[in-house]
Amino acid sequence: MGIRHSRSATAVLALLLVVGMAGCSRDTMGQHKAGFSELPARCSDALRPAEQEIKAFAGEAYSSVAESQDNNRQVTDTSQHLTCAMKFGGSVLREPLEPYRTPMWRNVSISYFLSLYPISANEPPKNLTDYVPGSTLPDSPRPTPIAGIGEYAITWVEENKGHPPRVSVKFAINNLIVTVETWGKDWSGVPETFPVIDSPELRADLHTGTEAIAKAVAQQAPSALPTTMLTQPSLTRSTSTATATKTSVPVWDPCEIPEDTLTAAGLDVKSQFRGDKQTGSAMCMWRGGWYRLRVFYQDAPFEWSVYEGSTYVRPKPVTIGNRHAVQVHWDNSDSWCVLAFEVPLEANLPDAGGRTLTFEASLTEDRSQTELCDELIRVTTAVAGAIPPTT
Repeated sequence: MGIRHSRSATAVLALLLVVGMAGCSRDTMGQHKAGFSELPARCSDALRPAEQEIKAFAGEAYSSVAESQDNNRQVTDTSQHLTCAMKFGGSVLREPLEPYRTPMWRNVSISYFLSLYPISANEPPKNLTDYVPGSTLPDSPRPTPIAGIGEYAITWVEENKGHPPRVSVKFAINNLIVTVETWGKDWSGVPETFPVIDSPELRADLHTGTEAIAKAVAQQAPSALPTTMLTQPSLTRSTSTATATKTSVPVWDPCEIPEDTLTAAGLDVKSQFRGDKQTGSAMCMWRGGWYRLRVFYQDAPFEWSVYEGSTYVRPKPVTIGNRHAVQVHWDNSDSWCVLAFEVPLEANLPDAGGRTLTFEASLTEDRSQTELCDELIRVTTAVAGAIPPTT
């Protein structure tokens, strides 16, 4: 009887233990919630939720084929990260010049970060300020909360002297954190003035565009992402897909312009002077009767070479055949006239246009600057078929 009672008690205890464990398991499962499990594989899918908002933000600079698109995707067992960047616009001022402010560049970057750790049902609110670059520095951007965009949304402006401001919005949805960043430049609409890199109107465009794009992503992107009950990651997987490395293209040598082309343009081929060819630049010069012509090619970016610094003044759009150039003058001399072209190859600095090709004429006799500029346009038009493709 005692043995039977003991076996009976053991069976009851085992049953209670199984039931208890099952209940504990159910409680544990109940303490977690499902999360997103996979980010889009391509930037085209990641940008689609905000396609119309991006188009509206780019305005007159919009093109269905962006000037550049960056795709950087990283996948590990604990997280996934996808960054997509698009750039609309151009560096070269073109005719006809609109008499009002228009977009020169509009840049958009959307970054997705997905945590694959299990999500607690009682997870405390996220402090997205911790994810702001440089947030611990004394002069760091000051994020402010913004309503109506996902969860815990904040916005801030990153400012660097001499560069356009960058406006960002960061928000969370469950285990997904999204950052939308915009920046850009404007044409002023005022003749013979340089691009505008900062103004109240430009900042207003950036704020409006960033918030609209972020809101569209927050509202539409989640429905396209698969969800699952996340488990503890195994910490074994790590893959990365980045933008393909671009092949370096050597600088073009202006002395390669054929002699018959130069002669037909009225230049003295026997006066040719070849400058020292550097890794990133090449120069050639000829006499043209009452002036000298110097053709200079460099891998420095067009905007940095032409618009920034104090070398040139009074930029003006000029059409050379089917090419677009910017005419500028030396700041401290009436004896020079310059035509600048942008070559659509990667420059040695990012985000400031392609490489720079300039035709620079200087007086050797007593003539007016107007005569010099007219002659420069004529000669450049005559040799344009022998120079690299330009934007």
